Amino acid sequence: MPIKVSYREDGGVDFDGQGLMTGEDVIEANNTIYASEEKIAQLKYQLCDYTKADKFEISNF
Repeated sequence: MPIKVSYREDGGVDFDGQGLMTGEDVIEANNTIYASEEKIAQLKYQLCDYTKADKFEISNF
């Protein structure tokens, strides 16, 4: 997966994207975080860094 999800000790989470990013990749990364009610309750913020992404292929369908 071109998105690396990292949890921070202060309750935040980082998304680091690289290479070709698809809509499916973003959804999968979000599902990783929001699949657990316990993780959602502890989540304070989410940072997304896509500066290493080369291309986005995301549609609204």
